[in-house]
Amino acid sequence: MPKMIFTFDLDATLLCNSQDLQSLNTVERTPSNYDPYQGDFGGCHTLQKEKTKKIMQDILKNGDEITFITAGSIKKSEIKQFFQVEYNIDLGDDFQHYYNTIDKTAALMQIAGENDYTNIVLIDNYFPHIESADTAGFKTIYADNNKNDLTNGINYIQQLEEITAERTIKPYYKQAEEDLAIAIRKRELKHKVAFLTIIEKIKELDLLTSRKSSLTCCCTLDELCEIISEREPYDFKAITPEGDMLIKILNDYKNYHFKRKISPHDKPVHMGDIRRYALSQVKDENKPTFSAQNSEKEKAEAFLKVKETLKILDITESKKLAIDKAQTLPNLCATVLEKVKNLKSTAPEVNKLVELLNHHNHYLLRIEITKSNAFVCEEDLWRHTKYEEENSSQYFLSNQDRKDIKASSQEENDSKESSSLMFQHHSVHSDAGASNSPAHISNNQ
Repeated sequence: MPKMIFTFDLDATLLCNSQDLQSLNTVERTPSNYDPYQGDFGGCHTLQKEKTKKIMQDILKNGDEITFITAGSIKKSEIKQFFQVEYNIDLGDDFQHYYNTIDKTAALMQIAGENDYTNIVLIDNYFPHIESADTAGFKTIYADNNKNDLTNGINYIQQLEEITAERTIKPYYKQAEEDLAIAIRKRELKHKVAFLTIIEKIKELDLLTSRKSSLTCCCTLDELCEIISEREPYDFKAITPEGDMLIKILNDYKNYHFKRKISPHDKPVHMGDIRRYALSQVKDENKPTFSAQNSEKEKAEAFLKVKETLKILDITESKKLAIDKAQTLPNLCATVLEKVKNLKSTAPEVNKLVELLNHHNHYLLRIEITKSNAFVCEEDLWRHTKYEEENSSQYFLSNQDRKDIKASSQEENDSKESSSLMFQHHSVHSDAGASNSPAHISNNQ
C-alpha cells in the first residue's frame, strides 16, 4: 500500500487566532495551551482538538506523512511545538513545512516529488486552493469551518476519519490474506507430501515397471483411484495388492484428508467407494482416461515378461526361438502348445504359461483370454489359439519384426499349406472408472 501524504493548512483549519474567530461557524474550538502566534493576535484556539488529535495519531500510525502549507507566518518550529503541546505528538525535524505560501499547488508538487499526486491530500478551508489542487490531480478535502458553511466542520473531520480508518484496516486485511495464503500453501504442501508417500508405499509392492510408472504419473487422488479402479480385475470380489494397499492407507487416520473425499460420512473405505469416486470425477466420457492411456504399455510389458520367463525353461532352442518371435498372445499360446496333443499335457512351457497368466501382475493378459478374469487353464489356451489373427494386437513390433512376419507369411503362401492358425485379440477395457521570522501574519488562506 503506497504511502499517503496529508498536507494541512493551519489558519482556520487546525487552529485560529482569537481576532479571527468571528470568521468561523460554530465549529468546536478550545483555547490553546500554546500560542504559535506568540501573542500577536490575543491568543490562539485549537479547532476540534480531540478529533484532530486522533486523526493525526492514526495518520502516523499508518506509516503515512504529515506536511503543512500555510499562507500565514507560522514557522516550522512553532507548529512542531504546537503539536507537541496540543496533541502530544512529536513531529520530529524531517516533516515538510511551507509558510507565507500563496501558490499552494506549486508547493504540493514539491512535496509530492516522485509520488503519485493521487497519494497527496490537501486539507484547506480556502476553496480556491482546493480547486487549484484538485485540477492538478491532487486529492483534496475542503475544511468546512467558514462562517458560511452550515456543516460546522463535520464533513472534513468525517472524511479524514474514514480515510485513516480505511488505511488502518487495510494492512490488517492484507496481513490476514498473506497469513491465509501461507497457511493454504503449507496445507497443500503437506497433502502433496502425504500423497507422494501413498504412491511410494504402493510402488513398494511387486508390480510391473509400467504399473509403477503409471502410479508415478499420478498427480491427484482422482487419477490414483481411476488407475486402481480401471485396472482392478473384472471380478469385483478380487482385489489386486495395490488396491488392497490403497484401502488400508486410506483407512489410516493419518490420511483422513484423503479418506473424507472418498467417504464423506467417515465410514471405512472399500473398493466400491474408490470406484465410485473415480467415476464421479469423470467430466468427459469420450476422453481417454488417465490409466487407459497406459494400459497397452502395461499389457505389452507383461507379455514380454511372460516370454522372457518361458525362454529360461529347459526346452528346445527351436521352441525358445519360436516363443521369442511370438508377437501376440494367441500366437504365444499356439507356439507353446505346438506339438502338444494331449489336453492334459504336463509340458513345462504349458504349465508355466498357465501359472504366469494366473499371476496378479499379468491380469490384463488373463482377461484377454477368459474375459471374466477367471483363472486360466490349459483348455483356455487351446481355445484362444483359434481366434483369427487379422485383428490381433501387436506388442511393440519393430520394423524387423514386421519384415519377419511378412516373410513368414509369404513362405506359408508359397508352400500352400493346408491349414494355419489364425488368431484374433480382443481388447478389454474396464468400465469400473473413467476418466497467483518577521512579525506574525494571520492569514486564513
